[in-house]
Amino acid sequence: MWSRHDGAISTSDGRKFTVTIKEGYQIVADATDTLVEVANAASLPVINSVYSGSVQIRVTNRSFKQVSPILWSAEIVYSGEGGLTKSPLDEPPTISWGKTESDEAVDQDLNGQPIVNVNGEPLDGVTKKISDMVVTIKRNFQSINLPATYQYLHSVNSDTFLGFAPGLGRMTQFSAVEKIASEVGGYIEVSATIQFRYPYNTTAAKAWHARLRNEGFYVKRLQDNKVVRAVDPGNKQPVSKPVLLKADGTVELNPANAIWLEFPIYQPLAYNSLGLV
Repeated sequence: MWSRHDGAISTSDGRKFTVTIKEGYQIVADATDTLVEVANAASLPVINSVYSGSVQIRVTNRSFKQVSPILWSAEIVYSGEGGLTKSPLDEPPTISWGKTESDEAVDQDLNGQPIVNVNGEPLDGVTKKISDMVVTIKRNFQSINLPATYQYLHSVNSDTFLGFAPGLGRMTQFSAVEKIASEVGGYIEVSATIQFRYPYNTTAAKAWHARLRNEGFYVKRLQDNKVVRAVDPGNKQPVSKPVLLKADGTVELNPANAIWLEFPIYQPLAYNSLGLV
C-alpha cells in the first residue's frame, strides 16, 4: 500500500563509505495467509535485490510484523559499501608459467640414426620425455559465453598467442566462478590453462596432430599396384608384425627412411579473441 524511506551514509577515511537504507511497506493479506505467503508478496524486494540506481547496495535483511488479521508491515534493509575502490573488472590478468612432460614415441636417436636392433629391425615402444610450456591465466569478466568457450576445449591456436606460433597452444583446463563485489555486483572469475606443445620432429602447425608411423600388414606390389598381405621374405609366410611402408604404399626396407603420418584432430581457433590477455 505504501512505502517509506530512511537511511544513513558514513565514512571513516573519506574514500570508502557505508550505506544503510530502510524501506517500509504495508501488505494487505487474507486472514489465512502465512508468513511465507506474505514474504512472497508481489513487488516486495527479496534478499540480494539491488537498490535502484546502485549495483553494490543490496537487500540484507527483511522483517515482518502482523498488525491485524489482514494487515502486515514489512521493513526492508539495504546495505553496502562504495567509494574510491578499484573494480575487480579493472584488475589485470594473473599469468603463471610452468611446464609438463609427456612420453612421445621416437624412432631416431639424438644423432638422427634409426633405433633398430642388431638385425636392422625397427624397435617399437621407445619413447622420449618431451617438455611443454604451460600457462595459467586468471581474469575477471562481467559475463562470458560458455557455449562459445566450449569449442576452445577442442582447439589449437590459429593465431600467435603469447609469442607462440599458431598450432602450438591447446586449452587443457577451464573454470569460471561466479562472484559478487560491492563495486560491480556479480562478475565471473575465469581461469584457463593452455599447453604449448614442443614440435618434436614436426612443424609448429602440426604440433598437436595425431602422429603415427607409416606401416601396416598390407603392401602395394610394384608390378600391378595391387594391395596384398605382406609376407616374410625368408619363409614367404604372412608377417606377424607391421612392416614399414613408403609414401606410395610399397614396402620400405630401410628404417632410416621411415615416414610418419600426421592427422589434424583439433580445430584451429583465434585465442586472442578470448580476451584473456
